[in-house]
Amino acid sequence: MRLVLRTGIDLLHIDRFTAVYTRHGLRFVRRIFTQREQDASADRISAYASRWAAKEATAKMLGVGLRGLGSGMHAVGWTTIEVTHDELRKPLIVLHGEAFERAQMLGIDTIDVSVSHDAGIVVVCVVGAGLVSDTSGA
Repeated sequence: MRLVLRTGIDLLHIDRFTAVYTRHGLRFVRRIFTQREQDASADRISAYASRWAAKEATAKMLGVGLRGLGSGMHAVGWTTIEVTHDELRKPLIVLHGEAFERAQMLGIDTIDVSVSHDAGIVVVCVVGAGLVSDTSGA
């Protein structure tokens, strides 16, 4: 058995995200965020921006792009990466569909995420880990 570790990071200026949110409104929100994410964000721009950055960092950890960003055939859908939180409000990544399948293919069975805000910037770091057999292709 060997340990697989993969990382992804994203940095986002909240003002830049706000401009996109303002320009496209609810249509944009419904395309990018699951209903659970929308409910948890409660129309707070910083909450949506954090989730956006977490999705980007997770896609980088998975080695794929996000559909709609010109990412090609290996892209996953925005809502296949969901950002939730535990009872202590620690952010959690939940994968669905093709994002979950990609993680399985890579041998990733645990994902940790850290989010930080300062001076209008959000930064997110995602680490995926798992144990794979020495004979697997991951």
